Amino acid sequence: MSEPAPSEARRSAEIFGHPRGLIYLCAAEGWERFSYFGMQSLLVLYLVHYLLLLEHVDRVFGFEAARRAIESVTGPLSSAALASQIFGIYSGLVYLTPLFGGLLADRWLNRTFTVTIGAIFMALGHFLMAFEASFLPAITLLLIGVGCFKGNIASQVGGLYDRGDLRSATAYQIFQLAISTSVIISPLVCGTLGEKVGWHYGFGAAGVGMLIGLTTYLSGRRWLPSLERRSHGAGPAVGRLTPREWRALLLLVLLLPPLGGVMVGNEQMFNAFIVWGEANFELHLAGFAMPVTWLLSLDALISSICVALAIVFWRAYSRRWQEPDDLVKITIGAGFMTLAPTLLRACCSGAAVGGSRRPGGVASRSSTKSGSRWWPRLGSRSIPGRPPERCRA
Repeated sequence: MSEPAPSEARRSAEIFGHPRGLIYLCAAEGWERFSYFGMQSLLVLYLVHYLLLLEHVDRVFGFEAARRAIESVTGPLSSAALASQIFGIYSGLVYLTPLFGGLLADRWLNRTFTVTIGAIFMALGHFLMAFEASFLPAITLLLIGVGCFKGNIASQVGGLYDRGDLRSATAYQIFQLAISTSVIISPLVCGTLGEKVGWHYGFGAAGVGMLIGLTTYLSGRRWLPSLERRSHGAGPAVGRLTPREWRALLLLVLLLPPLGGVMVGNEQMFNAFIVWGEANFELHLAGFAMPVTWLLSLDALISSICVALAIVFWRAYSRRWQEPDDLVKITIGAGFMTLAPTLLRACCSGAAVGGSRRPGGVASRSSTKSGSRWWPRLGSRSIPGRPPERCRA
């Protein structure tokens, strides 16, 4: 697939002070996140309440071999524990595959072609989730699709702006707002369809969302940057890193384990928390049984509110005192995120003693976890600008 050559028209066409292409990228990413989080909000519930039941699991192609491989490491697992392990493997690989997707786009394909492949694979994966037998191929296609799509579309946001253009920072915030909006909406749509109508309808809605995102992306190609495949051996020679540049890279690498550790609790929102919440939270109001996936929308809404509050807080703080370094902000965020599982553990103990469902548990878990969730992200936004220019990938 060929990409259009750079043109002044692409850069000069602006909406609300930003290149027109930003709207297309935000819309495409928003729909992709709608499909991704819509499917993820249903995955563990689908496994626990449907697919892993004896009358269904035997129909899944290759599942017995996958179960044996997992249990060879963990030992025998209950259906709920096996569902948790499957989710953990899937969510872990989701963060790994974009590395290969970026390499594929840079070395062999261009980013447009790679994003298109990723969107098609994700849509196929969502639709295949509608069939019991194709569960494992569906998960595989989703992993490949996310890897091809995710990093290669986000990197195009920066390509809309010249180096040093201060609008690019705002552009990434708008891009993040599109993601946050999708995270709020997707459990309301896909989750409700999956729980109330049928699991396969929820997965199908996620697939339709992905196709809308692909259509949006391709329709806006004329306004997006041209990112052709790099030629091997082309470009100026790259010198060695200086000691200061090596220290900057080392710092970023050292940040990965602690940030990964605190994010473990964050990922449980789609795993252990939603199963535990279904069993322990009071989800009935005036005769209406609220889908448990709506808790994820509540969490995302609180997260978005906390983003705005954190921005306002740091701006007000900086007027009177010196604003903390990014590492301090990340440490604060990590501390808050550590409190969330601790509070949930206390709720578990209280529920075990009291034996009743607790409506207050929803707000306490979501507010603590979500309020902290964005502090590290806010603090880390400027970190990608710190690595040496030659190593920024």
